[in-house]
Amino acid sequence: MKMKAACLLCSLINNSAIADESNINYGYDKNKGEIYAVSEKGKGVLNFEENYTGNPAVSFGFFNNKPSIIVSARSLHDYTAYMTLQFKNGNFYADCLYVDIKSKQNGVASKEGLCGLNTPVSDDYMDLVEKQINDVSNNIDTVDTSYFLNGKTTYIPLILFRGKDSLIYKIYKNKSAMLNDEYQILLTDKHGQCQSYNKNTWLEYNSKAADNAHIKAEKNKDDQISLIPIVVENGKKSNDCEKYSTFKVKSDKSFFYDENKNPKNSYLIKGDNITLLSIQDDDKWCRVRYVSDKNKNTDGNMLCSELTL
Repeated sequence: MKMKAACLLCSLINNSAIADESNINYGYDKNKGEIYAVSEKGKGVLNFEENYTGNPAVSFGFFNNKPSIIVSARSLHDYTAYMTLQFKNGNFYADCLYVDIKSKQNGVASKEGLCGLNTPVSDDYMDLVEKQINDVSNNIDTVDTSYFLNGKTTYIPLILFRGKDSLIYKIYKNKSAMLNDEYQILLTDKHGQCQSYNKNTWLEYNSKAADNAHIKAEKNKDDQISLIPIVVENGKKSNDCEKYSTFKVKSDKSFFYDENKNPKNSYLIKGDNITLLSIQDDDKWCRVRYVSDKNKNTDGNMLCSELTL
C-alpha cells in the first residue's frame, strides 16, 4: 500500500542542546510550523507542517502522554498511526510507532505498537510510518476471512504472539462479531489459565526484544488516548480459551507442501497451534501460519484433514 502523502518539509534545527531530558515541554507552533521541545536549558525545534485535507492527513498531538506525529488515512485500510517523539542529545527521535488499523479487504482490525525504535527524525520520517503500516497491513491481509464468513469455520482465531509460557490470540466469535468489529484478545498459559481482554486492548512489541510483548488497555479522556499496562492476572478470567481454542495440528506429523503440492522436509507435530489463512475451494488444502517460539512466522500449505478446525 503506497502512501500518497503531501510533501512535508521536516528538518531539524537545534537552537541549543537540552541537557536535562527529564523535564521537557513539547508543543506545536502553528504560525511558525514547528514542533518544539523546551526546558530550562534551551529549545529544539522540528519544522513540521500539519495537513488536515490530505489522505493521509498529518497532524501533531499527544498519544500515551507523549508528543506525536499523527497520520490518518481512509483507503483500502483505514488507519491512524502515532509516532511518539523524544528529544535527547539535541535531536528528535522516534520512540514508538502505534497503529490502529482495519482492513477493508478482509475485515480484520488490529491495535499494535512497536517501541524501542530510537530512530532520528528527518525529512523522510514518513518512510518509517509507511513501512510500519505496510508491515501491519500485509500481515493482517494474509488472512482470507471468506472461509469464515462462508461458514466453513464457526469462529476465527488469529495468533498474535507466542511467549515462553503463553499464547496471545484474537478471536471473532461469529460472523456478526467480525462485521461489527467485536473481537476479544485471549491469553492462555501453560497452566491452562485463560484471560480475556476487549477490543480496546493494544499489544506493544519492542524492536529489541522479539520474545516480549506487553498488553495495554486503552483509556480515552478528553480525546487524549493513553495506554495503561495490564497485569496479566488482572485480566478477566474466562473459559473462552477452551470454547474458542486456536486451530491445531491433529496428526502426529503434518508436512508442509510446496505450490506444486509436493511434500517438503518441514512439518508440524500434533498439538501445534496454527492460524488458518485460507481454504481452497476443494476444501482439501489449507494455507496456515505457524508462529515459532522466537515469534517467526512460517506460512505454507497443509492438508486440511490433518488439522482441527
